[in-house]
Amino acid sequence: MTQCTFCNENVQDGGDAFCISCGTPIQTPSTPNNLSEKDKNENKIVSCMQKGRLVFPDSFTMEIDSSHRLIGRVNLGKFSKDPTLISRGQFTVYMENEQYYLEDGRTNVQDKPSVNHTILNGSDVVGKEKSLLNDGDIIQTSDVKILFKEGD
Repeated sequence: MTQCTFCNENVQDGGDAFCISCGTPIQTPSTPNNLSEKDKNENKIVSCMQKGRLVFPDSFTMEIDSSHRLIGRVNLGKFSKDPTLISRGQFTVYMENEQYYLEDGRTNVQDKPSVNHTILNGSDVVGKEKSLLNDGDIIQTSDVKILFKEGD
């Protein structure tokens, strides 16, 4: 068995590509590293670039990349007075064409608005296609606020 690096949920080896509980991509240690020197250097350059990230109430940060990262009750429940007011799959964040986006209730396996609304800078985003994230944006669901940061 492999454990999810984010929520520690057990995941069957060679099974799912994403954690069923939180949506984190599953990385297996047996994946060979066949990168050429050119690819390794390009990866170093990319890793040096500042990426977008979510900052949770306990100051934990989660980097955002091109994979669709599902955020929900498992991530936010411990910060809420009533975790049942946070959907299991509340919203998704991802990077596309060097821009960062938030989508309410939409994942790579479902397209269903969250029952418990997602608020971006005071505006409800339920039913919208995708919302562009900018440095300093505040994402709120229930009584939990998450800060989006881009760069340092």
